[in-house]
Amino acid sequence: MIELQTLCSDPKYFNDYYEAFKREQVAQYRAMAKAGKGAWFGAFLGEKLVGDLGVYFEQEIARYQNVGTHPDHKRRGICGTIVYLAGCQALREFGVETLVMEADPDYHAARIYESVGFAKSEINYSLSWWRG
Repeated sequence: MIELQTLCSDPKYFNDYYEAFKREQVAQYRAMAKAGKGAWFGAFLGEKLVGDLGVYFEQEIARYQNVGTHPDHKRRGICGTIVYLAGCQALREFGVETLVMEADPDYHAARIYESVGFAKSEINYSLSWWRG
């Protein structure tokens, strides 16, 4: 999972420290899963992880985390399928009522999420700073 998430990252924004960051982030997601606050989902072709994401929740709201598809397996419906199936499981097993997905409106992922039933309902602004 860490290897796939690192492979899916944009190298112009993420540097050599990104894998260490992902390891810490995965430890936090694992702790949340052990506490019954969500789960991580994977899409496999044989033994190979080709897509993954997390769904974590608080009360009736769940949010997707770090949706990724292996670069060699894009445009095959993997992302849309795992988003849809993970959402179904979250609604069924976590007792949530609302699924939240964030995507930049001009990024291709927004169209994928809309294709499986998500609709834009809010705009969220953020500010990030990377050392040059």
